[in-house]
Amino acid sequence: MISILYLIPSLTNSGGMERVLTDKVNYLIKLDNYSITILTTDMKATESPFYELDANVKIINLEIFFESIFNLPLLKKRKESKILLEMYERKLSKYILDNQVDICISMGAKELEFFSKLDVPVVKIFESHFNPTVRSSFIADHKGSSLFWRILGKYRDWQYLQQTKNLDQVVVLTKNAQIEWKKTHNNVCIINNPSPFAKINYKIDDKEYKRAIAIGRLEDQKGFDLLIESWKKVYDIHPNWKLDIFGEGSKKDVLQNMISENCLDQVITLKGITRNVQQELLTSDFYVMSSRYEGLPMVLLESIANGLPIVSFDCPTGPAEIVENNDCGVLALNGNINDLSEKIIYMIESVDIRKEMSAVAIEKSKKYSIELIMGQWVDLFAELIANQDDSLR
Repeated sequence: MISILYLIPSLTNSGGMERVLTDKVNYLIKLDNYSITILTTDMKATESPFYELDANVKIINLEIFFESIFNLPLLKKRKESKILLEMYERKLSKYILDNQVDICISMGAKELEFFSKLDVPVVKIFESHFNPTVRSSFIADHKGSSLFWRILGKYRDWQYLQQTKNLDQVVVLTKNAQIEWKKTHNNVCIINNPSPFAKINYKIDDKEYKRAIAIGRLEDQKGFDLLIESWKKVYDIHPNWKLDIFGEGSKKDVLQNMISENCLDQVITLKGITRNVQQELLTSDFYVMSSRYEGLPMVLLESIANGLPIVSFDCPTGPAEIVENNDCGVLALNGNINDLSEKIIYMIESVDIRKEMSAVAIEKSKKYSIELIMGQWVDLFAELIANQDDSLR
């Protein structure tokens, strides 16, 4: 029996990382030779995962709550963070030793601060869902682009690389991400996210819904402010088309104000969280992604599995590996609002091309089947355990 421990801040969010982790562990636990535990730092014992976990997957909630210090002044935050990290390191080490964990997989949260130096006999994997500059991008989104925050962002990016160099494996999601990581790392391989749908779902009919859809956390990273801005031009030409945005987040009021100020209330709606993503996709005409940066977006895999063409910024990373040469969608220049508007209008007006893209999308989604992707993970686990056994002889 191979014991695997996943590390993630929380399972209560409806995000892509939580979705893909849930799908993977639910698959692995059905195999005979795996025991799976998910350890969280910022999830209360009384809370439940957003996505349904197999009953045989164990959840351990350490209740350290790094989020509680997020908005503290920098020096105080650093002091409190040191205390919480030391607590986390002790508890994680104890759990690995007490439970004879074979493989520990970080999803890229606070444990990276000490993960490579963790003095326990376990295979250490970092599953990277972003490119190596994600920390500076995050700081720019939340703190701005003054000289101080840019310097801090560069330093945090450098730390990120140092913290992951000596792990047994860094697993990235895309070819572009691999190219970036391999500039500094020798321990990098690609395993894509799996499609979240077990079966490929052809669109039920040829009905035009006159609706575009977007899904994601209402945060700066997802770029919904750019999407709302771009829809002004779309509305001028196609006022009968609607945009529905699904998700929750700290920018909800800001985005709603943008919608109202631009007199788009009748065509753009913030719909909140949906538990039936598939139904929403099947009753839309195409998907729009306006993210400033991504990994390999689960929502794009969901879209193509349901035959939905894509309009997306060519952001780092992910969209360009799914949409190739305008085969199942179109890419806009990253961050260019005018180009995004033009691509959305093109998609609205190109009914026959949408149908062709839909067929390509469904065929392309087969390469992301969970059986294929999890087969790669199973092979990697076996290889890393064999390497560790050899090193101990």
